[in-house]
Order: sequence, then C-alpha cells, then structure tokens
Amino acid sequence: MLVLMFILPPLFGGQAMIWWSTVLARILSALLALALKQRADKQEMSCEV
Repeated sequence: MLVLMFILPPLFGGQAMIWWSTVLARILSALLALALKQRADKQEMSCEV
C-alpha cells in the first residue's frame, strides 16, 4: 500500500494536480450553487404573482 502511495501520485500529475483538482471542485460547486439559487429565486417569483 505504501509503495502505491509513492508511485501513483506522480503518474496522475503529482501534488500540483491534486491542488488543481480541489480548486476545480470548489469552482464547480460554487457555480452549481449559483445556478440552483437563481432557479429557486425564479420559482419564488412565480409563486408570489
């Protein structure tokens, strides 16, 4: 198991790739949250009319 931990990360881009994947995940989750919020706001508007 320890050997795999040392071999696999360089194959997948190393530490930088892990960092970028977390940044990408945060950006995607923020975009998803904005999209869902706008959708919820539209539904509230249509209910009030």
